[in-house]
Amino acid sequence: MGRPLPAAGVERAVSGEAEAAPADTEGPADTGGPADTEGPAARSWVMVRALERPPWPRPNAPAVGPLSERQIMRALHALLDGTPSDTVEDQAFLAEERQHRGTGPAGRWEMTVAVDNALSMEVWQPVVRGLVELLSRLGLCRQERVVEFDSHGPQPSAVAPERVPPGPLLVLTDGIASAWQLGALDTPLHALGQSHSVAVIHLVHDRLWPSTGIRPEPLTLLPTGADGAPSRLTGWEDTRPGVFPVPVLALREDHLKQWADFLTGGANGWIRLPAVLVPRDPADMAPAAAQDGPASAADLLAVFENAGTEWALRLARALAAVPLNLPVMHRVQSRLIPGSAPHLLSELIIAGLLVPVVGRESIRRHDRVTFDFPDGVRELLLSSATRADTVRLFEDAVRFLDRDLGVVGLRGWDNLSTGAPRAPEPPTPESAAFHRVRAAVLSAVSGPYRPRPGEPGP
Repeated sequence: MGRPLPAAGVERAVSGEAEAAPADTEGPADTGGPADTEGPAARSWVMVRALERPPWPRPNAPAVGPLSERQIMRALHALLDGTPSDTVEDQAFLAEERQHRGTGPAGRWEMTVAVDNALSMEVWQPVVRGLVELLSRLGLCRQERVVEFDSHGPQPSAVAPERVPPGPLLVLTDGIASAWQLGALDTPLHALGQSHSVAVIHLVHDRLWPSTGIRPEPLTLLPTGADGAPSRLTGWEDTRPGVFPVPVLALREDHLKQWADFLTGGANGWIRLPAVLVPRDPADMAPAAAQDGPASAADLLAVFENAGTEWALRLARALAAVPLNLPVMHRVQSRLIPGSAPHLLSELIIAGLLVPVVGRESIRRHDRVTFDFPDGVRELLLSSATRADTVRLFEDAVRFLDRDLGVVGLRGWDNLSTGAPRAPEPPTPESAAFHRVRAAVLSAVSGPYRPRPGEPGP
């Protein structure tokens, strides 16, 4: 999406912190083993564009956390069922009362929320879950109107128009998976736009949009709602046949407010929002060409150091010292950069530094290594970190996995700073990935911490 035509935590609810998911969160427990950690299905989401260097300076501060509930309620004020003079506190009271009474959604503004289920979206689940819960409490969406769609590959499983009840449709995505890159979702979005008021919330920071498959351009749009009907984007079919504009919103208060004004027809005349021009026929727009990735770990890291942000690089160095799964990744980020959003994890995924190494059924397990670095990248990142930081991060992570999450087989791994580590229990198929991370850390900090003879190496 967004290819040129020819010629974003909710306060309390969207905190950005991952909850410790039970081991059987996603279907039946897997059996572990090499096939589970290195199967091709786990890598089916991989993008076809490399991280691009933004045309603007790198920020001096990390991306801030997602919006608070107060900010979202203020932005969506026009869609709530209070009077225009209601304060934010009044709206919060109305939302709580409506939830307590079990009152149904707010009439004509009841919306459908379509959530991208790509593996890269897993880092955004706390934010997505909190946002959906807030929309439900505000009476704008019921749980049965939350649907998922598949954005993997050239033939994704999109949301069919006949499955979407009347009302606005809000799409939540990071725009990373290959279907966005290949334009495979253009036709479904075009079809949905003929009968629904569609908008996309692009979750990653807008400075990363050029590196994803959704690359909007600023467009001037006219709200045309009347008599309570959802606003429609009109006028484009006459001037550019076959093309339909879909607003793309950052998770920002000003974007959400303009979208709410657009839906209600309450804005004064034309409004300006980022939007993508979606063709009716994908052949009308040339697909993005696949790009060859860097040839080696050193090349991959060099590209990232040139195009990525300093904060994402700091996070990558910290993550190199720990076994990677969702709870650990969120814990490391929240401690390293308090209040920061999952944008930084998405930046590492876009750059190819973080790769899911399990399939959909295991991605939320906390007793597995579910993400990893490409071969050689972890070692390069550890070589640029201090020994003290590496030991501290590793010990904290294995202590969290052992004591808080109950992951077996890691007992005693948190004693690197108190003496020579004892030899761990022999690896099992389920723990082999944890052992590989431990061996890499021991090798990086050198000296008495190196793996003992007979222990698995990095």
